[in-house]
Amino acid sequence: SWVLRHRGAVSIGWVALIGVSGMGAMRLPGVLTGASDGVPGSRSVETIEHAVTGGIPAGTFFPFLVLLTSDHVDVRDARFQAAAQAIEEGLHTVSGGGAVRSYWNTGRVDLLGRDRRTALILFRSNVESLNKAEVLTRNVRSAVRRVRLPDDLRALVTGTAPMS
Repeated sequence: SWVLRHRGAVSIGWVALIGVSGMGAMRLPGVLTGASDGVPGSRSVETIEHAVTGGIPAGTFFPFLVLLTSDHVDVRDARFQAAAQAIEEGLHTVSGGGAVRSYWNTGRVDLLGRDRRTALILFRSNVESLNKAEVLTRNVRSAVRRVRLPDDLRALVTGTAPMS
C-alpha cells in the first residue's frame, strides 16, 4: 500500500536508479576484456599447453573463420577469387596475425561449399589465449570490412572468439 500511495516518488526513484546504473554500464566495454579463458589446471588447458609445448602454435586453437558467400556468384568466378584474395591480403595486415588458408592458396576443396557459392577462409592468429583472440576480433572484422566486395558477395567473420 505504501508503494501505491507514493507511486510518483517510487517511479522517480526507479528512473534515477536506472539512469545512474546506465551511466556506469556505459563504461563496461572499456573496462571488461573478457573472461572466457580456460580454467588453469583443467584438461582442456593442459591439452592446449601440451600441444603448444609440442610445437603447435597456440592460435591454432582459436581460429577465425571468414565465410565468403554469394547468392548467385560461383566460386570459380574471377570476382569470387579476387574477393577471397583481397580478404587474405587484408588478414595478413592484422597485427598478431598468423597463417591464412583458403581454397585459392591451398587447393583444398573442403574449404568450398557444396553449393559452390560459399568458401571458407581460415585465419590463425598468434595469440596464446581465447581472451586475447576475443580482443583481436575487432581488428579481424575491421580488416575484412575494409575489403571492397562486389555487391553480390558478402563476408562474415565467425569462430569461437568472435562468437564469444
